[in-house]
Amino acid sequence: MRFEVLIPQPIDPAGVEYLTSRGCRVRMGCGAGEEDMIREGRSCDAILARTEKVTRKFMEACKKLKVIGRHGVGVNNLDLAAAKERNIVVTVTPHANTNAVAEHAMMLVCALSKNVFFFDKAVRAGDFSLRDQFLTNELAGKELGIFGCGRIGRLFAQKAALGFGMKVTCYDPYIDQASLPEYISWCEDMETVAARSDVLSLHLPALDHTYKMVNAEFLAKLKPQACLVNVARGELVDEAALAEALTAGRLAGAAVDVFDPEPPQKDSPLLSCPNVILTPHNAALTREAMRTMALQSAESIVDVLEGRQPKWPLPL
Repeated sequence: MRFEVLIPQPIDPAGVEYLTSRGCRVRMGCGAGEEDMIREGRSCDAILARTEKVTRKFMEACKKLKVIGRHGVGVNNLDLAAAKERNIVVTVTPHANTNAVAEHAMMLVCALSKNVFFFDKAVRAGDFSLRDQFLTNELAGKELGIFGCGRIGRLFAQKAALGFGMKVTCYDPYIDQASLPEYISWCEDMETVAARSDVLSLHLPALDHTYKMVNAEFLAKLKPQACLVNVARGELVDEAALAEALTAGRLAGAAVDVFDPEPPQKDSPLLSCPNVILTPHNAALTREAMRTMALQSAESIVDVLEGRQPKWPLPL
């Protein structure tokens, strides 16, 4: 065997098959624990990483490691400084789950506007009379605010604007305004976007300056009838402040796919809020996206090991 590849967590078989078809020996399923990964990874040339932490200690112990193929796009679980110091290439799969996450966000917006889960529980409990007691909302003509207008944010905006007739405004200081399609308006400050949004959706990375940016002060700027959607990173939101705003009626609803920490603690205030939809960080986990992420990360690993430039290297 020419190369060994560690895959601590399960991936779609297509990725494993690609690696083995290229002559790689695959070490599967040691789990996400650091010591187990080190034990299995000492002889490995690459790791195909999902959500497990790839630490400095792991990299220093696995001296043959040449490439980390990230199964996804977020790299918060990787010690990038250590990778850079050891000349380890890091690759991502930036396009693999874009549609999956955009669809999930749109599903959550629809579910919030129609009170889907609230009505589902009522009907199951035998209360059919709620149909005349609570009215739902239409999305056509409503204001959708988007923080972060990258690949996922733009595709989500397209679905909302062209599919549901929503008015879309984005805040993203790092994009070229001229590159935006005509159905997305750009705004220079997030406070204005927040104040006018009926739905505010987060599509930002977790960085020092975005940590808990959605706090009590920020939430006070939203309309009382507004809803918040977070399919990006749990670190963006102060969960206690969000729960308090929801409980106090200063926010109509929220939909959360990501938490800080994950999984949420048993005493997380969000778990007891009736006007919150919670999903288990699975926006990207469609059958189609999982297959594409597995294949693309495997392809990148083989490219690096065979001396070729991978399609999506992460600048370090």
